[in-house]
Amino acid sequence: MEPEEQIDQFNKEAAEHVEQLTETITQVEQSLQDDREPEEEIEQLHRDYRDLSKKRVYFKAENTNFRKTLRPLENPTKKNYGENRGLEAHKPDLLDHKKHLDTEKNTAMKEAEHLYQRYRQEKGLKPVKHELDIPATLEELEGLREGKELKIHAMRDYLEDLRKIENGEKTVEETEYHLPDNSELIDQQIQTTAQKIYQEWETIKQKQETVKQAFQQLKQEKDELKPLEIGIKYGLRPVESTYEGVERDIDDITSQWNSLAQSFTQHLPETYEQRINRKASA
Repeated sequence: MEPEEQIDQFNKEAAEHVEQLTETITQVEQSLQDDREPEEEIEQLHRDYRDLSKKRVYFKAENTNFRKTLRPLENPTKKNYGENRGLEAHKPDLLDHKKHLDTEKNTAMKEAEHLYQRYRQEKGLKPVKHELDIPATLEELEGLREGKELKIHAMRDYLEDLRKIENGEKTVEETEYHLPDNSELIDQQIQTTAQKIYQEWETIKQKQETVKQAFQQLKQEKDELKPLEIGIKYGLRPVESTYEGVERDIDDITSQWNSLAQSFTQHLPETYEQRINRKASA
């Protein structure tokens, strides 16, 4: 299939879902304006919202040299997002088109979420309470984790040198750091560095636990919640494969963060080592 034909196909498939949800939104709004009970329209709104949430468009490069246009196959890796994809000006850029489709999809879904909250308000029902945007928090967590991991590695190396000096295995002159040649000050540095390592590690651990708790709560509630309620409360569009992916992401972060703890706890004073081991094993 030629790139132009692919774009037409994707436009058609995505547009049908967006158009159906948009039409239902209009029907619900009209019912509210006419002071009618839009119960059937609301149920249709949930169905259309769920169906649109399942719409996915994945792309990858046809070859690693980026000499051809992109085509829809699998979820792209980071290298497929580079600026130099070798696309000629007259050829359609399917990656940009994917962004366009995702924007249209997200706009329609947000309109449906806002309308559902308005419907509940006008019917005297409590609004759906926002708990946590799980996908956004996981993305933020991943960025924080990478930065804090580098800081912890640097502080661990510093702490290791402090320990060696304290144990007489190394002299101050043999390190790359400007360290005090005094046992009391060395001990203070060990305590201070250990506290910083603990705080950096715990920041991620607490955020990770918050996401994990919210996700466990979602798993317990998801069979009782309507599709729009899931989206509003947890930022997750109601697709089973999405839940599985989130659980894998949480487990990966937990495993990596606990592994990092194992790499430095032996260098920490006993108090901090015990705190981290308790949190890692919880």
